[in-house]
Amino acid sequence: MHLLTESIIKKHISRDDIYVRANDEQFIVLFAKTDTALAERRAKRISEEVKRTLHGFNDGTEGLSAKAMVFEVPAKDPEKLASAADLSKSVEEAREEKEAEERRAFDEAKDEMRLTFWPIANVRKCLVSMYQANVVVPEGKMPEVESESGALEAALDTFALGASVPALAEALGARSRAFLVVPVHLETLDVKRFREAYLDQCRELPQVSSKRLLLMVDGIPDDVPQSKLHAVFSYVAPFVAGFVGRFHAGFERGEKLGGVSFVGLAVSGAGVAVGTDLDERAYGAFVERNRVGKSHGFFTEAETIDAATMARKAGFDYVQGIGVAPAMSQFGAVFSIT
Repeated sequence: MHLLTESIIKKHISRDDIYVRANDEQFIVLFAKTDTALAERRAKRISEEVKRTLHGFNDGTEGLSAKAMVFEVPAKDPEKLASAADLSKSVEEAREEKEAEERRAFDEAKDEMRLTFWPIANVRKCLVSMYQANVVVPEGKMPEVESESGALEAALDTFALGASVPALAEALGARSRAFLVVPVHLETLDVKRFREAYLDQCRELPQVSSKRLLLMVDGIPDDVPQSKLHAVFSYVAPFVAGFVGRFHAGFERGEKLGGVSFVGLAVSGAGVAVGTDLDERAYGAFVERNRVGKSHGFFTEAETIDAATMARKAGFDYVQGIGVAPAMSQFGAVFSIT
């Protein structure tokens, strides 16, 4: 694995660049005569090729993943570059600083955050039987792009799960039969330092969660092998009723993930307003390509009634979005729709 990674790095660096293997999990590349933006693009290309290549093997490497993080190392501090150990320490300090920065952004907004619950309709039965939890963040309090370290997403995921506890407990008291779908990023479950905080929150969940809580997992790579998902999901599987994988409309490897036993595969309908015949064919193809066993198709963020109708015609089983029903302040009621 390490030799494979080294060979890929060598393909993407110039004679002026230097790379070192810092430890069993980390390679560091020093891009010379390069600005941050270019370094980020080059690092991303390396990490994507590493991921694609590792997923193509069946020798134990399929459970691994790669992610690029770019930091500036001050050239005026030669002690930070004196050895591989010093460089590794500098990178680790920079990573910790970036994660702390992202956590501070979360902490500053946390007290103003709240959960809303989007009804999810079973369009075959014309029945709302699920709700998707959504963290409402105060405007301007959070970056609108993906964070660099993943710490911000992990904090939001853990918050969403924790805020779901009273909703689940209340629904249990009311004998509700509805399912609650809580979003989570794959990286939150995959990276140990993020996963530990998430598992702590899992242990606070009421017992009913193992029958009524689904995790909708975002950020799953197209080429992810099911062995990796098995490994990652195993940590939280005892606490939940199952998993919904969220993918883009062009995804077509559902049959390769049959062993994961997804409750369903989801795709976003954001941007689809009218729901044309072309849309229906495109999204219908997603359903056909990825219908595996008893898994269901989920169409989220339906912006209009027309989009929701198109999703039903395309073969989706569950549809969520303003085109179905607006977000609600409470979770639990099962009701019919027309």
